[in-house]
Amino acid sequence: MSNQSTTVCHATIVFRRWKENKIHCRLFKWEGLKPGPALNEILEQDGLERRRVRVTIEVLPEEPTSNE
Repeated sequence: MSNQSTTVCHATIVFRRWKENKIHCRLFKWEGLKPGPALNEILEQDGLERRRVRVTIEVLPEEPTSNE
């Protein structure tokens, strides 16, 4: 397994933590790499790489307007 850095191309990723060890991930305009490497980096940064984490991934065709 190599330790090279991974670049996510043309993607806006929004992570929302619901509860402990549950993450919701929205992917907008996803192109290129699969989300796995990007999620692994996030989990490592949060110190969750050795825990069981439930991740929900929602893929949307375009970024939403700011109605939130």
